[in-house]
Amino acid sequence: MTLVDGREAVDDPVLTAQRTVASLRRWVALDRDRHLPDLAGAVNNLAVDLSEAARPNEALAAAREAVDLYRELVGFDRDTHLLIFAISMNNLTLRLAEAGRPREGLGAARETVELHRELIELRGEAHLPDLAGAVNTLAVYLCTARRPHEAVAAAREAVELHEKLIALDRPAHLPNLAASLDTLAEALAGVGRSGEALAAARGAVELFRELLEAEVRWPDQTISTAVPERRLAAALWRQTMLEQIHEPPA
Repeated sequence: MTLVDGREAVDDPVLTAQRTVASLRRWVALDRDRHLPDLAGAVNNLAVDLSEAARPNEALAAAREAVDLYRELVGFDRDTHLLIFAISMNNLTLRLAEAGRPREGLGAARETVELHRELIELRGEAHLPDLAGAVNTLAVYLCTARRPHEAVAAAREAVELHEKLIALDRPAHLPNLAASLDTLAEALAGVGRSGEALAAARGAVELFRELLEAEVRWPDQTISTAVPERRLAAALWRQTMLEQIHEPPA
């Protein structure tokens, strides 16, 4: 598409993704076995593009379809399609959160964790980062569902997994460890363990502050500081609230 002044217009990513999906649907109608993996991937990508375009309901519909297509594929060849099925399930978990469907999201989060555990059993610890992230997402959903004791167990596991990863590559995994500590602080507060919650909250604050200095500490690493700034503000608020509970002024 060309604008009136001759400049090339930038294609709308959603429109491009929709066209790709429409084309692949025609190919699937001709040869389902051959083209179904490509359609599943395109629908999953469409869900991400719709989410980024702030169209949560459409994104959720696409994410549901992608999971259904990959579920069909793993029924035929689990080893080949298990990883991308887990990725699409994680995508569905995120889209359910955006659409305000916490009950459904909890079920999807549980299944995502189990898929990543299976991947680690089959292919080793290369998939550990994905499992750690999935467990933290599950802990967040459990907090939302007011199941605090389960949330504490999941959040502790997420922290332990991220601590293991951070020992291997601190810049890469520091953001996720900070986030999982923040989740643990929320979960511990939910069961009335304010002292432990405060310690986790302080740990999260310290790591988010470290992330804000990332460009100086690790100039060769690409780490966005926009999210840490927002997360630091939220973590500081949680820390302040917990300090008032656990360490009230004299």
